[in-house]
Amino acid sequence: MRKENKLVEESLAFVKAYMADKSNDNYGSHYQLELDYAYEDGSKDNQIATAKRMIESDYSNEEITKISGLSISKIKVLRKEM
Repeated sequence: MRKENKLVEESLAFVKAYMADKSNDNYGSHYQLELDYAYEDGSKDNQIATAKRMIESDYSNEEITKISGLSISKIKVLRKEM
């Protein structure tokens, strides 16, 4: 597991534990929003990492879109950056 993914998972585990603690209910909506953002960021990072590996392995843009869920325009940008 990559170091970045481990950090995201540890952060999510902390937030989940915090949310489960009923004494923190006054702050719940704020932390639920943070948890949602963390999931989005982690998911996007994984999509981009997958797409980059597929680009390196010479997959077509259409194949990368199907597997990673990224748009073809985003894949084209990634190709230019690599």
